[in-house]
Amino acid sequence: MDEQAKNYEKVIKDFVEFSKQSFRIELSTEDAENTLLYFLKRHDLEILFATYEKSTLPEVRTSKQNLFIFSKFVQSLYITENYSLFKMFLNVVIGHILANVVLYGAEFKDFVEPKLKELNIYLDTRLILRLLGTEGKEIKDIYISLLKDFKTQGLNLFIFSHTYEEIMSILQGCLTWIEKPAYDSAKASITLKFFKSQGSKESDVELFINSLDNVLNRNDIKKVGRPNYSDYSQYQIDEKKMQDIIMDVYNYNPEFQLQTDEKTYTIQKDMCSISAIYLLRKGQKPANIKQAKHIFVTTNSSLAYATKRFETEIEYGEGFYFPACVTDTFIGTLIWLRNPNKAVEISQKKIIGEIYSALQPSEELVKQYISEIEKSKESGDITEDDYILLRDSQVAKELLSERTLGDPERFTPKTPNEILDVIKSEAYTKYQQEKTRHEKTKKKLEEEREKEKTRSERLDKRAEKVANVSMIALLIIFTGFTIFSWLNIQGLIRWIISSVLLLFAIASLCGLKKITFKRWVKKLILSKIFGVENDEHGV
Repeated sequence: MDEQAKNYEKVIKDFVEFSKQSFRIELSTEDAENTLLYFLKRHDLEILFATYEKSTLPEVRTSKQNLFIFSKFVQSLYITENYSLFKMFLNVVIGHILANVVLYGAEFKDFVEPKLKELNIYLDTRLILRLLGTEGKEIKDIYISLLKDFKTQGLNLFIFSHTYEEIMSILQGCLTWIEKPAYDSAKASITLKFFKSQGSKESDVELFINSLDNVLNRNDIKKVGRPNYSDYSQYQIDEKKMQDIIMDVYNYNPEFQLQTDEKTYTIQKDMCSISAIYLLRKGQKPANIKQAKHIFVTTNSSLAYATKRFETEIEYGEGFYFPACVTDTFIGTLIWLRNPNKAVEISQKKIIGEIYSALQPSEELVKQYISEIEKSKESGDITEDDYILLRDSQVAKELLSERTLGDPERFTPKTPNEILDVIKSEAYTKYQQEKTRHEKTKKKLEEEREKEKTRSERLDKRAEKVANVSMIALLIIFTGFTIFSWLNIQGLIRWIISSVLLLFAIASLCGLKKITFKRWVKKLILSKIFGVENDEHGV
């Protein structure tokens, strides 16, 4: 049995045990496997490519309950620092993505092989809001790291002016409603719900508003206007047909639930961004990422899929080309495929972000919950303070997901009161305190790991420079000695020295100096000068 199969079996076995111990729900091996396959399917290259035509996985179904338990299982591996098993799970995910790459074969190679340098990336609204921290620190850290990787690859980062205006509009809306107890939670934006769950005040929201420009500057994200229609009129797309396709995709996706006016506003902004990309491309049909030149990157896989559908049905027809809109996950995957050493790091951060999102109650569940607590408040069964606590606190949201296992069908009229009883219990207070202490400890460990990683990278670069200088110095000395020998030594000795010099030159041309001598010099420098004994620096 190969390593990948062993990892898969171990993850399945421990998932079944976790469900039994933590939720008293016994899963069959088949149920567990279907849940894992469904999770992988959701993050498949079919989403990364915004197409549903190819996959290495069969069509599978699982319940919302099982998917929630699986998300809790993965979260527990990460939180409790069971890194060996968490790494096994990461390897399963990475192996699956690589299998899809093989499936695409030469097409994929032609698609992504060109360098990413000088590619112009235009970021969507929610990506910037996540970068600001309006969905929590863990999500924020993921996007800080992602944009750092973008810059390392030489990508140019932008946001359109209308995207900036949309971000400011959302934040200003939060400022308006944050201290108004009568706001409608069912109609609130994700950002407002976050601020409410954190107990934020107007001053807190103002800090986010004031920090927007600084965050953009710190991440080297430039604000630009969309191209002028009059200058690019010959490249204008059929926006009406594209809007119809986007609306159709959003209506089909049960997870994309917006009010009619909000949906219209969102689609209009999406249309502005994607239409601008087509104008900037000037009618070109890019066969690979280098030819694309301009790409809109979104956190919304439905929008990426809608764009691909529009291009296939209306704009370009069948064939392999680089879409105008792709997901952040897709671009992140391209980066680690070019640098396998980053595979675990990128995959880990993205999975943690996805798990966090999966554990949040769905819009359908939240609507049931809000409706019930409003009835309880009106009937006098709960106080105004209890109502606000149940409506706004993050703890209540977490308990709502846990009590129902993320399944709206498990919600009952008694659920809100059960949640309130748990929050007010002394045992739960102690649990929350212990959880907070554990999270602080984990954060400290992660910061220490990051510092050590930065130190290691810095030492590696210094050792690399010293090794290069040493190599050049040795070459100069050796050349000087050889010339001197040539001038003063005759016969066999001269022939031997000349032969050695020739071999040395050939070895240098072949890169052997980098593989052998240079590696040895770097290792010596790290161990003797910097005190680094292991070989974790790629030397």
